[in-house]
Amino acid sequence: MSVGLDDLVRTLSHSVFCDRCGYNLRCLRYVGRCPECGNAYNARPLKLKGIYHAFDLKLPVLDIFVAIISVGIGVVMIVRSLDR
Repeated sequence: MSVGLDDLVRTLSHSVFCDRCGYNLRCLRYVGRCPECGNAYNARPLKLKGIYHAFDLKLPVLDIFVAIISVGIGVVMIVRSLDR
């Protein structure tokens, strides 16, 4: 798959990070080399290579709540089955 002229001109509008050194490639071209370490990257949406996206570490409150309720129901079921 070749690099189109559009990929060489457009710049990244969101934070994307070099997978080697973690440099933020925002405002750089979609295809190129990291200015920090020289790692080649390709941030085109269809072919991501040499980059990683940062993710938010959010506490999964709903998942924790459901897990606690499920464990509670499980304990009640086990206790009631052992009483007989």
